[in-house]
Amino acid sequence: MQDILDTPPNIHNNARETEQLALEFILPKVKKLRLVVLKAIANAGWTGGKTGSEIVEDIDGYIVSVRPRLTELHEYGLIIPGEKRKNKRGCQELSWLITSKGMQVARMKDE
Repeated sequence: MQDILDTPPNIHNNARETEQLALEFILPKVKKLRLVVLKAIANAGWTGGKTGSEIVEDIDGYIVSVRPRLTELHEYGLIIPGEKRKNKRGCQELSWLITSKGMQVARMKDE
């Protein structure tokens, strides 16, 4: 079986060369905890999103490890900020939504 990362990715059917180059640049960087966080957000769906606290619960991790990963994934254009909602402590917390590019990366890494 051929590794999915060895094949050139497509974002759209007629993706521009710059889109393909950008995705090829990002793919190797999305691994380990970044990938776990990305998949947790992808599992929430397009509209629900996840807060940092919810991701920590899902992956049994630490908020101080998850927050920087959220910033990195946002800088890569794989997630976008959603609405603020209250966490278990009653504080407002930003939710994160997956982008179409983020969903594609999460799926590619699954295969």
